Amino acid sequence: SNMLHALSMAGGINDIGSYRNINLIRSGKLIDTLDIYEVLVYGKYNFSSGLRSGDSIVVGPRGKTVSIESGVRRPARYEINSNETFDDLLKFANGFSKDINLDQLVVKRVLGGKSDIINLTLDEIQSFEFINNESLFIQEYKIDTVSIVGSVKNPGTYKFSKGTTLSEAIKKAGGYDSSSYPFGGYLENQKALEVNEISKDRLYDKFLTNLILNSGATSSIQDSGVME
Repeated sequence: SNMLHALSMAGGINDIGSYRNINLIRSGKLIDTLDIYEVLVYGKYNFSSGLRSGDSIVVGPRGKTVSIESGVRRPARYEINSNETFDDLLKFANGFSKDINLDQLVVKRVLGGKSDIINLTLDEIQSFEFINNESLFIQEYKIDTVSIVGSVKNPGTYKFSKGTTLSEAIKKAGGYDSSSYPFGGYLENQKALEVNEISKDRLYDKFLTNLILNSGATSSIQDSGVME
């Protein structure tokens, strides 16, 4: 068995424990230090240091943490060592995500009961010294993929930013062609499907209500002998 096995048997590391500073102590001497990030991110670990009877595994207190909230493939809170920079943080987060604005790098810092917003360029953040519990925000453009088919000049699949209207999408596809019937188009997505189902239910309920009311009116007319 090794330290990873023992940590697993102990239920893992709690909220105040370090993932970067885990020591194997034997007869009062430091035998090995485990950095779980080295294992998870880089696949590096020396499994030759097996455990022996009487060994102690000491999990140090959690070090400095920085949270990447957006703009990366794996947003999360990461523990970083004193010599690590933004490049290391980016590796932990599995790199940038798509459709981001690298001109918008914002660090939120809370210090002495005050919250500060720090705007940085990509060059500036390379040498920026993070402090504990800071948050980094990288602006993301939310992109949707939309298929436009039928009587438009350039049917196909397009990418649009969030908030694009249906008329803007049709313009992007070159507009309607000469054979089109603009009032015959329809939007097919999950939200439209839900709205359509709700509308059908309401129309059906209204139809049943009208049917019952009209049926009652007809009955009373027949009973009065007005209709033959």
